[in-house]
Amino acid sequence: MAIARRVQTVHGRRFRGGRRHVKCACAIQEKTLRLAAAAVAIPHPAKAETGGEDAWFVAEAFHGAVGVADGVSGWAEDGVDPGDYARMFMDACKQLLEQSAIDDAVQSNKDTDESEDLEDRRKRLRRERKKLLDPVGLLAHGQARTRVLGAATACVALLDHDTLRVAHVGDSGARVLRKGEFVGSTTVQQHMFNCPFQLSHEELVETTDTAEDDAEYIEWNLEEGDTVVVASDGLFDNVFDEDIAKIVAEVERRVAEEAVLLGEGKHEGLEMGRNLSKSVAEALVGAAVQKSQDMEYISPFVTEALNQGMEGQLLSPWERILGKKLTGGKVDDITVVVAKVVESRIMKDFSMEHEAHTSVETMQ
Repeated sequence: MAIARRVQTVHGRRFRGGRRHVKCACAIQEKTLRLAAAAVAIPHPAKAETGGEDAWFVAEAFHGAVGVADGVSGWAEDGVDPGDYARMFMDACKQLLEQSAIDDAVQSNKDTDESEDLEDRRKRLRRERKKLLDPVGLLAHGQARTRVLGAATACVALLDHDTLRVAHVGDSGARVLRKGEFVGSTTVQQHMFNCPFQLSHEELVETTDTAEDDAEYIEWNLEEGDTVVVASDGLFDNVFDEDIAKIVAEVERRVAEEAVLLGEGKHEGLEMGRNLSKSVAEALVGAAVQKSQDMEYISPFVTEALNQGMEGQLLSPWERILGKKLTGGKVDDITVVVAKVVESRIMKDFSMEHEAHTSVETMQ
């Protein structure tokens, strides 16, 4: 006598019955882009004992995020360490990103109704993730959480799939290079020469600029192999953009040649990308330090001063009498975060709850 038994298998478990409300999972291997980042920072020689006044973060959350803050040195005249504000600001930004990544993972694993197919769910989760990946909101969070005297310029960059979302205030900024050419650049925000927009806690400094009202927001579409540079003005005041591009291209060419000689093949993946980013950051910082100490160099800082007619204010009376020309780099804290855009593969788990049909297994 044949006996019909209704069974269904879900996650390796067997159930009897007709129709049941069950969970199923669909795991999909997905190609995605990630930031493979590394940072290098050298403080102003006179501020080395306190660690300087710049700060930075590199976060693995989402597809990668980086940030730089430059404490405003004028606060030192009031007995305030500008570096404390910058470091607290960056810590607050990184902590929010890490918590947002956790929230995103929780939301992604929540049950959904059976009417939502996989593609609709992916689109919905991407919309929700975009709300979390808001760089202006990240800067606003850092400003609100850093409840100490001080101020900083800042720039943060967050990768969402192939879109880099950037927000900055002041003269900390970002550049994106592709095959040796710039495809993206932030602009300097300043109230007057050498007085950039800056963020302080609104309850402690009433005249502060604010992230919500003053931050510049930019989106750039990225490709595998692109190079993102986020830095304080210690880089941009001393190294022209065309020289940044040359340095990046030269380091990447040299590292690629070394890889071929060592039989490592194409440089790819997160770890190799981080190593390459480290090499590029070291080269950029090294160039900035060297240029900052060259008193005959016509630096970007000096060029901008001349363009704005500031030569008379930056030279002493005796220098003007002697006919000295304004030259030289700008000695400063120098912080550079470089991020190579690399391709990685991740497993996406689209868990869904639905009412499933059971199968019939016949037992003799």
